[in-house]
Amino acid sequence: MVRLVVSSLALLTALTSCANAARIREFNVGNWSVTAYSNDKTGKFQSCVSLAPYRSGYNVLFSISNDFRWSLGLSRNNWHLPLMSNHRFAYKIDDGPVRFGIGEAISDKLVLAELPDDVGLFNEIRRGYVLYIKSLDSDEFMKFNLTNTSSMLAELLNCAKNPLGAPTAARPTPHPPTASRAPVGPSAETRLEAVTFATNVLSLAGITGFVFLQPDAIPPELKAHDAVWAIKGEGIGSVRVMAADRETTPEAIKAGLFAADSSRCKGRFASGIAPAESNASAFNLFTVCETDEGYATNYVVLKRPAGGHYVLSTVGKTADQVNSSGAAIQRAAVQTVSSR
Repeated sequence: MVRLVVSSLALLTALTSCANAARIREFNVGNWSVTAYSNDKTGKFQSCVSLAPYRSGYNVLFSISNDFRWSLGLSRNNWHLPLMSNHRFAYKIDDGPVRFGIGEAISDKLVLAELPDDVGLFNEIRRGYVLYIKSLDSDEFMKFNLTNTSSMLAELLNCAKNPLGAPTAARPTPHPPTASRAPVGPSAETRLEAVTFATNVLSLAGITGFVFLQPDAIPPELKAHDAVWAIKGEGIGSVRVMAADRETTPEAIKAGLFAADSSRCKGRFASGIAPAESNASAFNLFTVCETDEGYATNYVVLKRPAGGHYVLSTVGKTADQVNSSGAAIQRAAVQTVSSR
């Protein structure tokens, strides 16, 4: 415990020393230590920072600045990061959507990433149980229990609003630091595009007997998908239309899929890249979750003519089953896109 406290103090020193920061006040919210900082040259309030150490060796940090921008920070004592280097990552809360970010090393031990001005994300973290983070630059995968974050974020926001005041009784807050637009999800246009695309691909792949599910019949974990179909006795499939403004690079999509499936699996997890087809515009990967009721998922990711990507998934009992269907779907999808 002493070592964790020392690590936390070292982290706060690294965070603030380069920014001419002086401490205004400090208090605790559960396992989180919260500190308000001012610029020691101007005396003006700078930011409020909350920090919690984890027994895994990581420290998690949230901060809200004087202009109400908020950030997520991670540190670890055995990191030796180049100063100001960029670090890409995928993250999600519980079974929520996978998001992507880029952090900057403000010391050799600490990466800080500004979070989007997003009401949904703020409330997900406030109400969530587990934060999952997957580095897109390495194999590093992190899992953090979000203990006391509801009270902590309420007090952190109150601290940014009133840095000289005393902590208030913990209370829920419906707002992130500022207003924002809601996260992007399926629209009527993308649903229509997905159903049309999937119909052409499945028919061309020789897959019959598929039935598209109505939005209210789609399982909760697939609500973000634009079209979902079922094949009696075979399994379930889906397609997501990831327009240019909805997602990022193929590498980030690949990492996000692996991270999301790994976090959902309650048994032994495995993943891999399926044998590549000749067309370089698409790739095929799979995940396997070994439990009493195990399942496997095959993904086909390919470029969308209008920008962005399509992601087609097939879920079944075994990797051999879904990879066989996935190979046929990949060939058909590439042919469908090429014919447009």
